[in-house]
Amino acid sequence: MKRNNENLEYKPDLQRGIKMRKLSVLLIMCAFLAIGSGNARAALLGLDLLYPDIFSNTTGHYSYDADTGLIEFTATSQTITFLDSTNAEVQYAITDGSYAASFYVDNAGNFVSNGSGLTITGSFTDTNGLMGTAGDTYSGTLLTGDIDNFGWEYSGSYMEMDYTFDVTGGLLAGVFNEASYPEDDGMNRGGDVVKVEKPGYTDPVNYDPNLDFGNTGWEGDNEGHKVKHDTAPVPEPATLILLGSGLAGFAIMRRRFHRG
Repeated sequence: MKRNNENLEYKPDLQRGIKMRKLSVLLIMCAFLAIGSGNARAALLGLDLLYPDIFSNTTGHYSYDADTGLIEFTATSQTITFLDSTNAEVQYAITDGSYAASFYVDNAGNFVSNGSGLTITGSFTDTNGLMGTAGDTYSGTLLTGDIDNFGWEYSGSYMEMDYTFDVTGGLLAGVFNEASYPEDDGMNRGGDVVKVEKPGYTDPVNYDPNLDFGNTGWEGDNEGHKVKHDTAPVPEPATLILLGSGLAGFAIMRRRFHRG
């Protein structure tokens, strides 16, 4: 009888232990799902672009090589938009601008690795002194980065893409990195939102169905004409925040369990 009483006495602790193990497994699964969600599966990353915003167009182009998995973008950087101290947008024209980016995906459109990364060049004059002294001209390599994630969505008429990158250099690197820049939160990360108006067009008039994403998907070569880019700082990825919250919650639950 005493043994039975002891079993009854320890049963609540055993049940709590089982619940904690189940909770641990659930949180670990959520963590892996959060990390895995960084890979694109016919879904955009949903980036929250901040400032400064570099707009590139005229006329952008993208191509995808199914044999190598290489995606390449080219365009002309045209404008850069800042926020002033009153949160009003201030836009400067970029002259002699260029935009180039490349990275690799698999045959389902999931990000694999960085290619040549991102490079934006050009020249603009900071008339209002938003980066320093009013009237200073910034000319040369404006921004470089290593691409680390990619998302996409095809509507049938448009191809939308986005990607994130770690800032590695350029005249604007300091603006992306500065903690004092209120929209940047001190992160040295950037994002790029892409809109392809004419997937499958090799020029504004002629259409090639063999290069249309709707016909080839990621299984065959495709390319797009009239490609626009917005490139800007982005905040901390939501997946990392979710993972951190989950692990913090797990630690709190463990403390409560041990106290009990």
